Amino acid sequence: MPKPTRSPRSPRSLAGKIPRQQALSQQLPLLILCFGLGCFLTLTLPNLAQAQGDPPTLPKDDRALSHLLPPPQAHPLPPSLGASHPLPLGVGGLGAKAAGTMTLADQGGDDQGGNYQDGNYQGDYFDQIQPSPLGYLVWSQFPIRVYGEAPSLEDGSAEAQRQQAWGATLDRGLAAWQPYLPLVRTTDPTEADITVLRSRPPLQRRGDGGLDRARAAETRYRFRLVPQAEGPPQIQPQFTLYLPLGQPPAQLATTVRHELGHALGLWGHSPQPQDVMYAQQTPSPAAISRRDIQTLHRVYQQPTQVGWAMVDGD
Repeated sequence: MPKPTRSPRSPRSLAGKIPRQQALSQQLPLLILCFGLGCFLTLTLPNLAQAQGDPPTLPKDDRALSHLLPPPQAHPLPPSLGASHPLPLGVGGLGAKAAGTMTLADQGGDDQGGNYQDGNYQGDYFDQIQPSPLGYLVWSQFPIRVYGEAPSLEDGSAEAQRQQAWGATLDRGLAAWQPYLPLVRTTDPTEADITVLRSRPPLQRRGDGGLDRARAAETRYRFRLVPQAEGPPQIQPQFTLYLPLGQPPAQLATTVRHELGHALGLWGHSPQPQDVMYAQQTPSPAAISRRDIQTLHRVYQQPTQVGWAMVDGD
């Protein structure tokens, strides 16, 4: 199965070019909120609001559009996650071992980069990962383009230094995930797949009308239709990360790695504190673990509608 390639066309050119898909493009966007180290989801589709852990579904009105959605399929495994012996889909549980499975070879350093090598399986938390209504959140076009908010001050002030330190921490977080999925910085926010902002997460209203508590960080996503050079548009996610200033450097570094993990496909939390996707802050900064990568490896082997082209309505 050919691997989808990065389209040179911007999703901004969608309007007016695929009228058959306009009705779906208005219904398709789904807003998923991940607040700091505690997640729940809210969908903008009519009459649908669910907490994380509930099985997501599309409302009846939107099921009429299902004939335009692609069938769930697994994408070719990204080479940076691949190996000669793929991780079996049926393997799970802490401490499980299986012949021909993969483990992560640490390269050392604070961010602990590395790739899969043959070895004993170290366990994962795949059962904690929630698929979206369109399936697991995976990327199918590489490199993944990341925009980080540029410093607004360059006057040598304390605030300017904090902004520069924030940008450096973001770069280190990207470098930590780079061995596993190709990432590239972009200076154009309109072409970004992942946008990272220094602003605080917007306050959300609860079902009773009151404001929810403030969050230290937040990750959101929505779906978009991305026109291709040929054929129908593809369904691709687009993420926004809110990572405000103010956290201690070590805590911010862990938060950056954690929120980027959500944006790369780990839409859930690990129950183990040694993993970067653990749901709570820990006394020691958490690096990307073997279990984090082995979970990501399994996510990218799952059938999904995300990353595939819409069905031509003709």
